[in-house]
Amino acid sequence: MQWSREAVPTFGPPVTMSVPPIERGHWGTPYDVSPDGSRIYFMRRNDDPLPRELNLVIGWRDLLN
Repeated sequence: MQWSREAVPTFGPPVTMSVPPIERGHWGTPYDVSPDGSRIYFMRRNDDPLPRELNLVIGWRDLLN
């Protein structure tokens, strides 16, 4: 699969991929495999600007009651 500049995926014929096992704490790995092994999830670059603010909700569990 490839991504165009318009963020539209282009799919080719299916192929078997050799994916190394992912252990616990695989920080920095750009992919992950679904629990049933049927899908591989890849990260792609996000060029969106960073957020200018961060909203923190303290005591959010009390809001659920």
